[in-house]
Amino acid sequence: MKKKKYLKLLICLIVFVLLIALYVGIKKQGLKKEENEESSFIEVTALNTEDITGISFYIGDEQVSFAKKDATWLMEEEESFPLDDSKIVSILEGVATLNASRKLENISDLSEFGLESPLNTITLTGSDGIITTIEIGEKNTTTNNTYISLNHEKNTIYTVSTDFTVLLPESKRDLGGGETFPAIDSSNITSITIEGQNKKVTLEVSDDVWYVMDEQGNRYSADHTSVSAVETAITGCSYEQLVDYKGENMEQYGLGQPAATICICYREEQEQTDDGEVSAGESVYEEKKIVLKVGDKDERGNYYVNVDGSKEVHTIAAESLETMLEKEAQDYWSLEISSIAEESVKGLTVTYEDKTTDLKRNVIETTDDDGNLSSDTIYTLDGIEIDGSVFSQFYNKVTSLSAQSKSKELTTGGRMADMKIVFHMNDDSDKEVTYTSYDENFYLAKDTEGRYGLVGKMAIRELFTAFESMQ
Repeated sequence: MKKKKYLKLLICLIVFVLLIALYVGIKKQGLKKEENEESSFIEVTALNTEDITGISFYIGDEQVSFAKKDATWLMEEEESFPLDDSKIVSILEGVATLNASRKLENISDLSEFGLESPLNTITLTGSDGIITTIEIGEKNTTTNNTYISLNHEKNTIYTVSTDFTVLLPESKRDLGGGETFPAIDSSNITSITIEGQNKKVTLEVSDDVWYVMDEQGNRYSADHTSVSAVETAITGCSYEQLVDYKGENMEQYGLGQPAATICICYREEQEQTDDGEVSAGESVYEEKKIVLKVGDKDERGNYYVNVDGSKEVHTIAAESLETMLEKEAQDYWSLEISSIAEESVKGLTVTYEDKTTDLKRNVIETTDDDGNLSSDTIYTLDGIEIDGSVFSQFYNKVTSLSAQSKSKELTTGGRMADMKIVFHMNDDSDKEVTYTSYDENFYLAKDTEGRYGLVGKMAIRELFTAFESMQ
């Protein structure tokens, strides 16, 4: 019995050893295969981008050439062109080191590969004067690789994975850099004016509160979320493309008489000066302004734009501007009806069901023998003291109401208000709100600034119930 047991163990051990050997063998074969695959790549070019001093290629039918002078790339045909160096470097990185998956020799007909009349020719000039020419043919529709030849070789071609249609620009303006859109911190914006299409909207901040002004000069409190969307659009603005750096014919971009202008006023923090005029920890701001003129759209749907004082024409993505261009002043209106802090009022006069009620809030201050000041608030309804919590419950209902929408087209149609509330402020001014039945779903609420908005009937009925509970 023991012999059989040992025999089974021995067989298991042998099988285990064989499995390990098989695994090692497969692993070695895999590594060998990987090594062969790695070595299957054929070196076509192996240049150091830092050693390349010149490059040329075709954009359409025009050959464009670039030279590096004092570590800066210039367009040789037009040295004043505001070239973006990084875009030339990106092209160089794409062609300086090319590896082919296949090398085809003894080629008799280059036309089969689109190389008899190459689709493009890239010429690289090294600092040593050596010229490297890469001719680009057609793509293999099966492998998606591109046929190329090197240094005008007629009998040998290569297949590379590089997509030259992506690597090379479609137009010279794709290589442009030029000016950048100013970086503006949203917290430093003081006003935004959008003018065009027979409308003018101004957003301005005062004591951290945003207001909106229409073309008639009417000024109202603004909705924070709507203003924030505009601030986000401005701070996220960036040029898509440099179209024209000379700006000799603005009319062709719709910028002779812009469809719209956007004026942004902002503060820019100044760095501490060496002369010590600005002390450490002290913030000094310079008032700045940018006027963005908006013209027509290009074929991609982006807007042509020009900043006042600049000759350059750029494009900006439509979604960055339409947040501002498509809105009217009332689209920025705050939806609040009466956001007045209780501490700001000394009383209310409420007219409801043809009865007028006076609610007063009296703050009585006393000083004890030690000179400590304390206060107590007394609430009265038509001269009779009431529980402060009852008053606060009603007051919170009043000041928490918001409209679902507001519009300058909304009117009462001459109907009497179901409830009118007059706030008597501590500064002796008065503010008024009214609630008028509108339809089966809404009441028409007039806010403290005279704007009308629609409020759901349920919310208004809760307000009426809260008032009735004080009676």
